[in-house]
Amino acid sequence: MIKSGEAVVILRNRTHEWMTEEPQSIPEARSMPLPDLLSGLHECNFYSWKADDRSRGDLLPAMIVQFKRELDASNLMRNHFMEEIDNSVVAQLNLPVDCGEEALALNSETIGQMLDRLSVLTLKKEFAALRMDADQSVPALERINRQLCYVGRCYDSFIGRLADGRAHMLAYKQYKMYQPD
Repeated sequence: MIKSGEAVVILRNRTHEWMTEEPQSIPEARSMPLPDLLSGLHECNFYSWKADDRSRGDLLPAMIVQFKRELDASNLMRNHFMEEIDNSVVAQLNLPVDCGEEALALNSETIGQMLDRLSVLTLKKEFAALRMDADQSVPALERINRQLCYVGRCYDSFIGRLADGRAHMLAYKQYKMYQPD
């Protein structure tokens, strides 16, 4: 399993790579090692962030529609990456299909969803550092760092409890009800 500190390093490194050479397309989720799934999830979030940036300002309606479709497609794939991460964790830890014992700790967020939160917070931190002036960025970065630490600790704690059999997690299926065109 990947620890939160390792995950944040991967996320930060990938963000820095993409700031010099942006991804040109949305990655496709498929069965692959957890670090690669994390990178794919983060790439979807980065792609969405940049598409959202491009959709701001004085644009023709057709351009806004195009960016909205890009956002929908990247969000759909982002959900697929979270599902693949969850499936990987469930398989790796050989977790049962149902919750079983009531004594097991449960969590409302899956590992994939927690890694998604770490991804978004990492992007917020990196872009906040670039976009804010010094007076704004220090309090914002401190707040984001606290959130990163908090989600990371929750993630590590949950992974530890899952690994030693004290917790349970279901692999979510999102069942998105819209179709990207």
